Amino acid sequence: MEPFARTIHAARKYVVSSTLDRVDWNAELVRGDLEKAVQQLKQEPGKGLLVGGVTLPLALAELGLIDEYEFVVHPRLAGHGPKLFAGLSKHVDLKLVSRLELSSGAELTWRIALCGAFNRFNDILQLDIEQGVPQREAAE
Repeated sequence: MEPFARTIHAARKYVVSSTLDRVDWNAELVRGDLEKAVQQLKQEPGKGLLVGGVTLPLALAELGLIDEYEFVVHPRLAGHGPKLFAGLSKHVDLKLVSRLELSSGAELTWRIALCGAFNRFNDILQLDIEQGVPQREAAE
């Protein structure tokens, strides 16, 4: 955990908020036009921006500003809590580009596919963790 703690502590952080006046922990407050602010941040040198939470990823997906999706899947069903991308107004087709198994689950990295195989409105995308291959199944 120490290498992660050192990395996250040293990383530049951006907090998107319309209510906070200030932030700490090596963070910068982002206000105003989210699309413009993120486009400017994406132009800066570095290895990209990482986003967490539920509300911000939905807003960025709606604006078409996410270039790569990385999901960490843990082998536990919670059955409650906020749903990631709940209310997304359009489908985003994804293509599996890499897979890494962890002792606690599987980390999967997805990229936006320009034209994906999973484009029917009533389709459900299922991921076979053992095979690491997306499978399509029609919704009932």
